[in-house]
Formats: sequence, C-alpha cells, structure tokens
Amino acid sequence: LEAAHKLGLKAVGWRIETVKLIRAPATVAMQYKTTFTKLHAWRFDQYERVLYLDADVLSINSQDDLLRQISPKVELAAVRDTGGGSILGRFNSGVMSIRPNRTRYKVGQFVLL
Repeated sequence: LEAAHKLGLKAVGWRIETVKLIRAPATVAMQYKTTFTKLHAWRFDQYERVLYLDADVLSINSQDDLLRQISPKVELAAVRDTGGGSILGRFNSGVMSIRPNRTRYKVGQFVLL
C-alpha cells in the first residue's frame, strides 16, 4: 500500500496493520497461496470482532447491521463458497467476521507447519 493511500486511510480513522505473509502448504493450489495470511485476523484481540474484507469487495453500506446479527459467541462467520459447483466444507474467505483469539491463531499456525 502506497504511503499516500495509508495517510488517506488513517485520516478517516483506519488503523493499518502490516503483517507477514503466511505461506500455504505446498499442496495448496497457486491461487490460494496467500490466503493463509488472513489467519493474522485472529491475532487482533484488542478488538471484540474483526470484519475481514478482501480488497476486491465493494461495500456500499455500513457493516454495523451485519455485525449486530452475529452472536458474540460465534468465532467465525462467512458465506459458503460455491466456486467450482461444490459447497461441501468450504467457505469464501473474502468476507469474514472473526472473533479474535490468540490461542486459535497459534493453533492455526501450528497446523500449517
């Protein structure tokens, strides 16, 4: 992200967090190689909830109503991934509501090793 863009985002209240790439296991398809970096969202336990949006998501309304609909007990909320016609056991990681938890983050990192 260019410095000018960071300044603009900070000016409207955004907090920019720079994270290291989490490499995917060798068996993961090329288009998903950087997806595991999203695991960092579980580290942000200074927040009650993190709404993760991929850069290609266009939000035209406030997410407040969406977040109010999710129970505080829910650790991860996402929509099913229907890519490739399959919906079994997959979710779209481009829009996720996450309840941060450092223990879950560490377990996620361990599973990838």
